[in-house]
Amino acid sequence: MSNITTFGLLLVVIAVCYQYYRLKPEVVTDPVLRLSTAWDHILSNSTPWPQKIVLGVNANLDLIVSATALLRSLNETPGMGVDHSVLNTTKALQEQVTYSMQECAGTERYFSNKSLFDHIVQMAKTIPHTYFIGGNAALMAEKLVTFIPAADIYLVAPIGPQLKKLLHSQLNIPRESLAVQDEIHVIMEYPSHEVWGQITSSCANRVIHSHDVSNSQLSFLEPFKETILSSRPDLAILSGAHLLEATPRVFWEERIQEIASLLQTVRTTPVHFELATVGDLSFLRALLEGVVVRASSLGLNEQELLSLSKAVGVSLGINVSKPELPMVADLLHWLITSYGSLSGLSRIHLHTLTYHIVAELTEGPWHYGESAVVMGAKVAGLQACSVEKFDGKLFEIRLPSQFYLSREDMTLSNQMVHISPSSPVVHWLRGGVRYFLSPVLVCKQPLKTVGLGDAISSTGLVYSMYSSKK
Repeated sequence: MSNITTFGLLLVVIAVCYQYYRLKPEVVTDPVLRLSTAWDHILSNSTPWPQKIVLGVNANLDLIVSATALLRSLNETPGMGVDHSVLNTTKALQEQVTYSMQECAGTERYFSNKSLFDHIVQMAKTIPHTYFIGGNAALMAEKLVTFIPAADIYLVAPIGPQLKKLLHSQLNIPRESLAVQDEIHVIMEYPSHEVWGQITSSCANRVIHSHDVSNSQLSFLEPFKETILSSRPDLAILSGAHLLEATPRVFWEERIQEIASLLQTVRTTPVHFELATVGDLSFLRALLEGVVVRASSLGLNEQELLSLSKAVGVSLGINVSKPELPMVADLLHWLITSYGSLSGLSRIHLHTLTYHIVAELTEGPWHYGESAVVMGAKVAGLQACSVEKFDGKLFEIRLPSQFYLSREDMTLSNQMVHISPSSPVVHWLRGGVRYFLSPVLVCKQPLKTVGLGDAISSTGLVYSMYSSKK
């Protein structure tokens, strides 16, 4: 073979190799990017989105400050941590913040002393602060109106003048929702590794407190019902019932009965109920037995799930404040099998810092739980870091790559589950319930923690499908 022929063949080989490597798909090795890519593939097969959603009944103006900076401005010094059901002094506020930092648990409490609360608000305005949309219903409405701009989103809640300026102009706000003044909630945030006395926080979280009259009495419950009946939405979202805890027992008992009546009246519309932290277990039990069982869907975190079990005296052998995944899965199964039904609670979206689980009754009306759990997990990380796409430098996977799904179930407790970034969703069936679990891409340095649960639940609902058999 001549040198020219050999040289020609060599050129052909080089050209072929060049084309191969030029066109060869880039191999993604970053686990964060691999997981987000797998999520996007799952979401590409999503269900049609709801076109009309009604949300109520709480909205307020959030005044966001540093927890430790506000305590210092109030001349409070580090002390012991105590979980109060109601706050009435700045000392109690300090104890609540310390407890929250110790347990890495976000809490929301009523501040019963109005004049002192007004003083705290004025002091908060003297240190670096920001105003933001507050209230579960308002936060979810704002998220949905930007997430599905073609949909009709109705917000029925007390909307003061400053809050109105912050809300999206495309939101449908009934005239009766406009209030003369804003209800203010103080959001005391702390980052991960914040130091307060002998305490160093292990995560970023917040303590919320307020002296809120309109929201604590659910003043817009009746307009919420009328809006559902007149607009006939694809989905309704109810939140704010936890604020009733601040009212006398005779009052909240009556209001819970009225919520139950509302859910019965609008039973042809799926209603999602968003829970929040509650300190009074007798009140929480009334919410569980009066509201949760009648809602079609429920959103909550692991601390709220644990509180529900304590409210009715169920422990499942769990005696820790931070239950591990198998314990949480058992509690979730207890909740949906004990209080779920085809005509009532048939879906639960549980969100924790490191993973989410969506549970659906297999014979129930809710579907696409895999897409819902993925969307919720995706939004959690992006919103916490305030970015639009994932970056391996900003996020991390904290969920172990292998774990058990139960301590109680004989089969599941003996099967180790393995999860990987390229196959990030775990599915399993247990006693008439299907479950979907996904890890969260945790933001390493979160910029904002308040409202994450609302964003998770609302976007997860958009990627779910409700199909009534009636």
